[in-house]
Amino acid sequence: MKRIFKRILSIGLRKSKRYKTKEDVYVKLEKSFRKNQIDDISLSGLSFYYNENGHAIGKGSRYLKLQAGSCHTVEPIRFKVASDTNVGESMLPNNKIRRLSLHFKGVTFRQRRQLKDLIKHHSL
Repeated sequence: MKRIFKRILSIGLRKSKRYKTKEDVYVKLEKSFRKNQIDDISLSGLSFYYNENGHAIGKGSRYLKLQAGSCHTVEPIRFKVASDTNVGESMLPNNKIRRLSLHFKGVTFRQRRQLKDLIKHHSL
Protein backbone atom coordinates (compact mmCIF):
# COMPACT_ATOMS: atom_id res chain seq x y z
CA MET A 1 0.00 0.00 0.00
CA LYS A 2 2.84 2.36 0.85
CA ARG A 3 4.53 1.73 -2.54
CA ILE A 4 1.31 2.48 -4.43
CA PHE A 5 0.81 5.75 -2.56
CA LYS A 6 4.44 6.75 -3.17
CA ARG A 7 4.07 5.97 -6.89
CA ILE A 8 0.89 8.07 -7.18
CA LEU A 9 2.64 11.02 -5.52
CA SER A 10 5.74 10.74 -7.73
CA ILE A 11 3.66 10.72 -10.93
CA GLY A 12 2.01 14.00 -9.99
CA LEU A 13 5.26 15.67 -8.90
CA ARG A 14 7.44 15.00 -11.95
CA LYS A 15 9.47 17.93 -13.26
CA SER A 16 9.27 16.82 -16.89
CA LYS A 17 6.61 14.89 -18.77
CA ARG A 18 7.50 11.27 -19.54
CA TYR A 19 7.17 9.96 -23.09
CA LYS A 20 6.91 6.33 -24.21
CA THR A 21 9.52 5.55 -26.84
CA LYS A 22 9.39 3.64 -30.11
CA GLU A 23 11.23 0.36 -30.54
CA ASP A 24 14.51 1.75 -31.90
CA VAL A 25 15.63 3.90 -28.93
CA TYR A 26 18.48 2.46 -26.85
CA VAL A 27 20.63 3.42 -23.89
CA LYS A 28 24.16 2.14 -23.27
CA LEU A 29 25.81 2.70 -19.91
CA GLU A 30 29.51 3.56 -19.86
CA LYS A 31 30.79 0.32 -18.29
CA SER A 32 28.21 -2.02 -19.80
CA PHE A 33 28.64 -4.19 -22.88
CA ARG A 34 24.98 -4.24 -23.95
CA LYS A 35 22.34 -1.81 -25.15
CA ASN A 36 18.92 -1.72 -23.50
CA GLN A 37 15.64 -0.56 -25.00
CA ILE A 38 14.30 2.58 -23.29
CA ASP A 39 10.76 2.30 -21.91
CA ASP A 40 10.13 5.98 -21.24
CA ILE A 41 12.17 9.17 -21.36
CA SER A 42 11.92 12.82 -20.31
CA LEU A 43 14.24 15.82 -20.31
CA SER A 44 15.31 14.93 -16.77
CA GLY A 45 15.71 11.13 -16.93
CA LEU A 46 14.74 7.77 -18.36
CA SER A 47 13.86 4.23 -17.37
CA PHE A 48 14.30 0.81 -18.95
CA TYR A 49 13.81 -2.86 -18.17
CA TYR A 50 16.68 -5.32 -18.15
CA ASN A 51 17.23 -8.99 -17.46
CA GLU A 52 19.44 -9.52 -14.41
CA ASN A 53 21.41 -12.65 -15.16
CA GLY A 54 24.59 -12.12 -13.14
CA HIS A 55 26.31 -9.74 -15.57
CA ALA A 56 26.88 -6.18 -14.38
CA ILE A 57 24.61 -3.62 -16.00
CA GLY A 58 27.09 -0.78 -15.77
CA LYS A 59 27.74 -0.66 -12.03
CA GLY A 60 30.04 2.27 -11.36
CA SER A 61 29.13 4.01 -14.62
CA ARG A 62 28.90 7.78 -14.60
CA TYR A 63 27.87 8.44 -18.20
CA LEU A 64 25.30 7.02 -20.60
CA LYS A 65 24.84 7.25 -24.35
CA LEU A 66 21.49 7.41 -26.15
CA GLN A 67 20.92 6.18 -29.67
CA ALA A 68 17.75 6.23 -31.74
CA GLY A 69 17.80 4.55 -35.12
CA SER A 70 20.94 5.31 -37.07
CA CYS A 71 20.83 9.09 -37.14
CA HIS A 72 19.84 10.44 -33.70
CA THR A 73 22.44 10.22 -30.97
CA VAL A 74 22.99 12.23 -27.80
CA GLU A 75 26.40 13.13 -26.40
CA PRO A 76 27.32 11.19 -23.22
CA ILE A 77 25.25 12.43 -20.27
CA ARG A 78 26.08 12.16 -16.56
CA PHE A 79 23.44 10.39 -14.48
CA LYS A 80 22.57 9.05 -11.07
CA VAL A 81 20.44 6.00 -10.31
CA ALA A 82 16.99 6.97 -9.05
CA SER A 83 15.72 3.41 -8.51
CA ASP A 84 16.53 -0.18 -9.41
CA THR A 85 13.56 -2.40 -8.60
CA ASN A 86 12.62 -6.01 -9.19
CA VAL A 87 9.46 -6.25 -11.31
CA GLY A 88 9.15 -9.94 -12.04
CA GLU A 89 10.64 -13.31 -12.80
CA SER A 90 11.96 -14.44 -16.17
CA MET A 91 11.17 -17.75 -17.84
CA LEU A 92 14.80 -18.77 -17.37
CA PRO A 93 16.05 -19.92 -13.95
CA ASN A 94 18.06 -17.45 -11.84
CA ASN A 95 16.98 -14.50 -14.00
CA LYS A 96 14.94 -11.54 -12.82
CA ILE A 97 13.38 -8.68 -14.72
CA ARG A 98 14.37 -5.33 -13.20
CA ARG A 99 13.49 -1.71 -13.94
CA LEU A 100 16.27 0.86 -13.72
CA SER A 101 15.35 4.56 -13.52
CA LEU A 102 18.07 7.14 -14.11
CA HIS A 103 18.14 10.89 -13.44
CA PHE A 104 20.29 13.11 -15.68
CA LYS A 105 22.83 15.40 -13.98
CA GLY A 106 24.37 18.53 -15.48
CA VAL A 107 22.71 18.43 -18.89
CA THR A 108 24.21 21.04 -21.20
CA PHE A 109 22.23 23.20 -23.60
CA ARG A 110 23.41 21.11 -26.56
CA GLN A 111 22.46 17.81 -24.87
CA ARG A 112 19.04 19.24 -23.96
CA ARG A 113 18.48 20.20 -27.59
CA GLN A 114 19.53 16.69 -28.72
CA LEU A 115 17.18 15.14 -26.13
CA LYS A 116 14.26 17.28 -27.33
CA ASP A 117 14.97 16.24 -30.92
CA LEU A 118 15.16 12.55 -29.95
CA ILE A 119 11.88 12.78 -27.99
CA LYS A 120 10.17 14.63 -30.83
CA HIS A 121 11.07 12.06 -33.47
CA HIS A 122 11.09 8.80 -31.48
CA SER A 123 8.27 8.96 -28.95
CA LEU A 124 4.73 7.68 -29.22
